[in-house]
Amino acid sequence: MKNGQLNDVLKLYQQFSREVSLEGLTKSVLGNILSHTNIEKIKLITRSGDHFLIQAYQNKDELPVLMERSFPALPDDLPLSIISQLHRKPRPVLLTKTQLTVHFSNDPYIKLKKPHTVGCLPLTNEHLNVGYIYVENSQKTPIADEEFALLEMLSPQIAITLQNVLINESLRDSETASFNNPVYIPKKKEVKTGEEQEAKAIEEQFKLFASLGEDIINCESMEMLTRTSYNKVNSLMDANIFDIGLVDESKNTIEFPSTIEQGEVLPHNAVSLDDENQLAVLCWKKQQEILIGDIAEELNYYLPNQEKITPVVGQSAQSIIYIPITYRNRKIGVITTQSVEKNAYSARDVEMLKVLSKFVGIALENASLLDIQTQKNEDYRKELEDAYNTIKQLGEIGQDITSHLSIETIVETVYKHLSHLIKMPLFSLGIYNEKHNRIDVPITFENGKRVSPFYYDISKKDRLSVLAFSEGKEIVIRDLEEELNRYLPEATLPNRDESEIPSSAIFIPLRGKEGVVGVITVQDFRTNAFSEKEINIIRTMSMYVGIALDNALVYESLEEIVMERTSEILNQKEEIEAQRDRVERSFSDVKMLSTIGLTISTTLSTSAIIRTVYDKLQEIMDVSAFGIGILNPVKNRIDFNGAMENGTELPFFYHDLNDMLRYSVWSVKNRKEVFMNNHIEEYHNYIETAAKPVQGRDTQSLIYLPLETKDKIIGVMTVQSFNPNAYNSYHLDILRNMAIYAATAIVNAESYEKIERQKDELHATSQKVTSSIKYAKRIQNAVLPNRIMVKKLINESFVFFKPKDIVSGDFLWFSERGDKIFMATVDCTGHGVPGAFMSVIGNDLLNETINIRGIESPELVLDMLNKEVNERLNQNDADSQSRDGMDMTLCVINKKESTLEFAGAKNPLFIIKNGELEVIKGDKMPIGGLQKYHEGKSFTKHTLTIDPEANYYMFSDGYADQFGGEDGRKFMMKNFKQLLIDNSSKPMDKQRTMLRRNLMEWMERQSVQTDDILVVGMRFSEEELGETVVIEEAEA
Repeated sequence: MKNGQLNDVLKLYQQFSREVSLEGLTKSVLGNILSHTNIEKIKLITRSGDHFLIQAYQNKDELPVLMERSFPALPDDLPLSIISQLHRKPRPVLLTKTQLTVHFSNDPYIKLKKPHTVGCLPLTNEHLNVGYIYVENSQKTPIADEEFALLEMLSPQIAITLQNVLINESLRDSETASFNNPVYIPKKKEVKTGEEQEAKAIEEQFKLFASLGEDIINCESMEMLTRTSYNKVNSLMDANIFDIGLVDESKNTIEFPSTIEQGEVLPHNAVSLDDENQLAVLCWKKQQEILIGDIAEELNYYLPNQEKITPVVGQSAQSIIYIPITYRNRKIGVITTQSVEKNAYSARDVEMLKVLSKFVGIALENASLLDIQTQKNEDYRKELEDAYNTIKQLGEIGQDITSHLSIETIVETVYKHLSHLIKMPLFSLGIYNEKHNRIDVPITFENGKRVSPFYYDISKKDRLSVLAFSEGKEIVIRDLEEELNRYLPEATLPNRDESEIPSSAIFIPLRGKEGVVGVITVQDFRTNAFSEKEINIIRTMSMYVGIALDNALVYESLEEIVMERTSEILNQKEEIEAQRDRVERSFSDVKMLSTIGLTISTTLSTSAIIRTVYDKLQEIMDVSAFGIGILNPVKNRIDFNGAMENGTELPFFYHDLNDMLRYSVWSVKNRKEVFMNNHIEEYHNYIETAAKPVQGRDTQSLIYLPLETKDKIIGVMTVQSFNPNAYNSYHLDILRNMAIYAATAIVNAESYEKIERQKDELHATSQKVTSSIKYAKRIQNAVLPNRIMVKKLINESFVFFKPKDIVSGDFLWFSERGDKIFMATVDCTGHGVPGAFMSVIGNDLLNETINIRGIESPELVLDMLNKEVNERLNQNDADSQSRDGMDMTLCVINKKESTLEFAGAKNPLFIIKNGELEVIKGDKMPIGGLQKYHEGKSFTKHTLTIDPEANYYMFSDGYADQFGGEDGRKFMMKNFKQLLIDNSSKPMDKQRTMLRRNLMEWMERQSVQTDDILVVGMRFSEEELGETVVIEEAEA
């Protein structure tokens, strides 16, 4: 069974078992069967006496019809002869049109309706016939075996649920219960009530009890099942103690996992099945209902040798009911309710618990679906194992079949194996005879006996085997009478006894390398004789047979050729031996050729390639002269380096591409081979006049081959001999292969040599560029101030400067004018050479703006720098591609007045005092660059009073943006701030050392510096403030 089909069955089991009314069950059963199959009609039937009653019916794509009243079925309602047989001998039956015609042709319903297929399944539970499912197809489409199998799997659950709902509805329709199974009811005091009041109470109890069924069936665990059952039962009767016991045959016990007493769950308990002094064991073993109203007086009726019962858990009871639980003829366990009061229960309570036990049985089945799933998985595993074994067996059979080269042996082997795997009364294998345009059938087996060979003309399309062969398609017939005209519209069945005509047949074309080579035929006199597995086996076998026949036909044709040639071979022994020597030599030469190809394809020197090819060719043929010419398109010639003659290397020479008297030029321009064994007589086939060689002597036999790769000609290869008739077609083939290897190797060698030259050129260029950059570094160092000069200007200060490359885009600029010190940290766009060019522009503009033009206010200096950068780099033009600029911190320090004026282009000024950081932000716009969002804006000046206790820091973004650490992430500005704060109390020289050491540790795993780094720190003592510091002009 397929995995998906089993899942459907399990879902339908659960769906059916939840139905508690006849109407609901009928709709669910009929609707689901029609939706899951191609069945056209379905009817639900019950039996009353000698009559069959149709409870409901439904047709495909229509709504179900439920009979309000049940009438006996008439002969035109059902095929009563079929159903009557099932009543006498219950079993599922599926009847085809042929079977109906043969066996039930006199049935009035069959005569009238003429159905194509009918099926009927008895619904049986615990050997009790509950009803029947009747299905029918009137069209030509039969009810498939797997569809009827689905009904067979569903029928047990339908029978159980149908029996339960019929009992339930009969209880609902009765004012008082009518019980068929006697229960011992000891004498006790009768409590008389009014009949009307009692009937009403019974009706209310059964209504409540009917709703209980659906709740119980939906329980998914034992605890939930016991609790749900207890709650409902306790509302109907006195249930001080309630329990459900399940038989565990592996332990030989009845297990009570969830005993409930006064609403509380007691510990798990069990009784042995060997302990016959237990009421639970008696109930289960004898399938006997137990009702006790007074334990002291009535116990001996059930257990004669037992005076009293001590409960395993909980308190002792006076009134007890035990009901056995069964499901599908399987004894599952017991259900019990008990009370501490005497005479607490009546016979009606027993019947209620009996119905409850049915619901509990269904619920336990649903709860154990996991076991079914496990079994399903096991079945699936077995299916896979069987499939694997079948595949393995077929592989071994295939090897056996393909190992034979005799057609007769192949046919016999196929039949031997197939007959062990499949029941097939008729077997034949036809082979295409191209010469006579027919299919020969050399061997046929009928009921195990071999039949005389025959053949049939494939031009006549009156056979299914011919159709399968001609169209190359398999044909599977399950009922020949019904399906013949689908393939052969004009064909009729032979005029023979039906028992002699096959009903099932399989025709599968046999494929070889060149197409269909034959057809395999397997037939049986039964309808639907072959399962899908058997058809797949024949399909697989046909592949092996096709291969075997192909090999056998080739072998037979070879045998004919061998026989024809035998006499010639016997008369030409010497020639054969010579051919053998040539073949062996050819093999040896080809092997050597492959070795040569491998050797030269890994050689990266053209001269070495030429020498290797020359040395190896001498082992194969006469190579008096040899050369490889490389096309030189720049000089329009073919260059010959390393050409050989009689073992001596010739000086370099070339052939001009305009010299049409050269065979090399002819071969290159025409892209054709030159082949001559007598130069004097054959030269005119290629050139008008034979020219003297540029180097070496004239030869008699010559071969020239163009060297090509990917449709591009790169040169020519020549082999020559001083002897006439030195070469043949075999030598030419060898050289053709060698030319391919040589051309590829030379292209690779030239590419390698070119790469090496470019590498040397790049190295030389790199050295020149590096030298130039180092020189530029010296110039940049000479132009820009250094940290020693800053130290002289501001004693407590440091400059930490670390360029990314040789030259830098970050730079420090300062100047002293009168009482004022101008200091700027500048971060130009980019780093390395591009940044250095911008730093030169920035240095010039700062000098020009402050020292020449005399602009001293920092915000005006930045405004002027912005204007000048825009103009000098043409950034105001609409089509300008320049976006270069710089970020800057500019401070104007007046020690005499103790003031500091600051303006910033994107960069801030940090002030740290007593461990607290104050950030004086610059304006959010750069100097130069894209001005779209900053047009018309000016920079801002911040004026501060210098605090002797504070540190002042100017910097670029390089330190904070440096990648490093364990995770390879940025150092980040917040860490940079904290680093400055943590070390702000240290002397400035120590702070610089700290910045350098921290950066080295941060970059331990990230050796590449991300950007230029510049940090300047300064502190002003009280002694410095109020003074004017002048740097000597020579030092500045």
